[in-house]
Amino acid sequence: LARFLPGSIERVIWIDPDTIIQGDVSDLFFGAFRRAAGREAGLAAVPRSFTRLNYDISAAIGLDAYRVLRSRLTVARDLQMFNAGVLVLNLTMWRRDRLTDEAEGLIGLLRSLNITSFRGMSTAESSQLPMNILFRNRVMAILDPEWNVLKLGYDAADPPSQDTLSRGRILHWNGLLKPWLANSRYRQHWLLYHSVRCCTPLNQFIRRPAAATVGVGASQANVEAAACGC
Repeated sequence: LARFLPGSIERVIWIDPDTIIQGDVSDLFFGAFRRAAGREAGLAAVPRSFTRLNYDISAAIGLDAYRVLRSRLTVARDLQMFNAGVLVLNLTMWRRDRLTDEAEGLIGLLRSLNITSFRGMSTAESSQLPMNILFRNRVMAILDPEWNVLKLGYDAADPPSQDTLSRGRILHWNGLLKPWLANSRYRQHWLLYHSVRCCTPLNQFIRRPAAATVGVGASQANVEAAACGC
């Protein structure tokens, strides 16, 4: 983004598509770096919090993969990770410090070491790993968890409460169970933003549970519902 957006743009919000927005993102845009304690931060994000308070990189990629990574980079085993699905980026710092070049170098290194996967990830390669490693020794601002309510895309041992879902500014289906899938969790929140005018041929699958599917070859079509969000 630092390369593609005009130089006059100093700050930008990144939001993954497996989300819905329930609050005014201008509050996120203007307030993102208030918790940086006067220091310049390259990004603002919500730290990960699962069934335990700490979620470190060795737990995410596995101890064996961490040892391989550690042989090439100085990365603390207990590096606490943030979720990269909702970010506010300081493009001024990204351009000045050439962070995009460094991020691309990290991606190449991770590929050469065959460390591109992430526990519970839903993409072919993880964007979480290079972003977290890139900022392992850099200042980042901490966002309030309401700006990235996690654990909606899998069966969490400690799922978000109804109050958390109601108060959340951005709900995020991180994990494999995306809200447009018939077997997803919490999709009643996503359906509020779905319009039947979109993707008409697939609307028959929107509210149809995967368990109701019968017949060879039909299951995949019924599980994959339309992600229209008009």
